[in-house]
Amino acid sequence: MPGVLGGLIGSMFQTIALSEYLVIAGGGAGASANLSSQAAGGGGAGGYVENNAASGLFFIEGKSYAVVVGAGGTGVTGESNGGGGSNSSFNYSNIASVLVTLTAIGGGYGAHRGSADAGSGGSGGGAGSRQGNTGTPGTGTTGQGTSGGLGYSSGSNESGGGGGGSLNNTNTAATSGRAGNGGQGKTSSITGTSTVYAGGGGGQSRTQTPGTAGNDGATGATLGTSGASPGRGTTSSSTNARANSGSGSGGAVTSGNGGSGFVVLKYLETYPDLKITGGTATKTTSGGYKIYQFTSTATFTVGVD
Repeated sequence: MPGVLGGLIGSMFQTIALSEYLVIAGGGAGASANLSSQAAGGGGAGGYVENNAASGLFFIEGKSYAVVVGAGGTGVTGESNGGGGSNSSFNYSNIASVLVTLTAIGGGYGAHRGSADAGSGGSGGGAGSRQGNTGTPGTGTTGQGTSGGLGYSSGSNESGGGGGGSLNNTNTAATSGRAGNGGQGKTSSITGTSTVYAGGGGGQSRTQTPGTAGNDGATGATLGTSGASPGRGTTSSSTNARANSGSGSGGAVTSGNGGSGFVVLKYLETYPDLKITGGTATKTTSGGYKIYQFTSTATFTVGVD
């Protein structure tokens, strides 16, 4: 059996050596703001952790392993910060057969006004704005995402910052003419299909253009056309971020949910299958590899006939 661990215990147990993995945490939700004097920030993307040349990660017969797929942050209404995303993780055995957990951090929530700080996380949430105050955007986790953007406040011009994305936080700061855009997500082909994950949610604007979504994030909602002052109770919504994308939702009067997380495990097809208990996982094969895509929390063992 290949690898040092296989040489040590291969005569006793079946052992799988992991080749690649992708772990994405749940994205944060944008905030809610419906006063005429404030605007909400977008939710930050969930942490993004990928390794296309994994080494020293094993699954051993007789041991049980857990995969946790983090929920996206809950959308809100009624002058509130958004909900933060939840962590995603999986555990494995290292070369000494010790169980180790690898974790992606949930996305930070958007802030609903200038005096409230946005949430930190895999990527940080966008700051809100209110009457000359823009608050503090959330910070991202090194190696997993980026920080959120600042809001903008000048007179009646109120716009929230965008949530950070896993790739970058370009243009997440709001300006006089628009809310902050969601940061861009990263592209992965681990499943055999090139897909973008973990984009930030766009910020909300009271009178200007709402922030655009960062790839699979949700665009922030505007409270009215340029020059309008709709005040309390105006209806505007941001959509839910795509399920299992780890993306953030936009700021709005009623914000959508952040995207749930995603975990992918990939190894040579000469190894045994995984026996999965609970949760939802899809197995495919491509290019000589078995690929397990987990869209909800589950446990598994090494399948031996």
